[in-house]
Amino acid sequence: MVATVSATFFRPGPASQSIITYGIRAIGFGYLIALKNASFEEVAKVYESAHMMYKSIEHLNGDSNLLRKLVDDYVSNASAYLALAQAALTLRHSDDLVKEKTACIEQVN
Repeated sequence: MVATVSATFFRPGPASQSIITYGIRAIGFGYLIALKNASFEEVAKVYESAHMMYKSIEHLNGDSNLLRKLVDDYVSNASAYLALAQAALTLRHSDDLVKEKTACIEQVN
């Protein structure tokens, strides 16, 4: 018995390019959905895998810049919201301020 050598070559055609384009879009869309479904507190954790998504898109000869901009903007806005929410926790209610002012005036008198 003699072994024969065979080789398989991939020659992309018009149909395969549309499949690759669909794959690029699916990667970006799936990642955006993962960010959207994460709570604001979890966004930073999901963002850690962003570089893998960009590399996957670039491996398919796609441009990851649009996804990168969308993701960066979303993560920046989520971070700003969390910072504002944290700052709001330290604010005092106006009724509390009036009570403290009245107590100080009484103490001075």
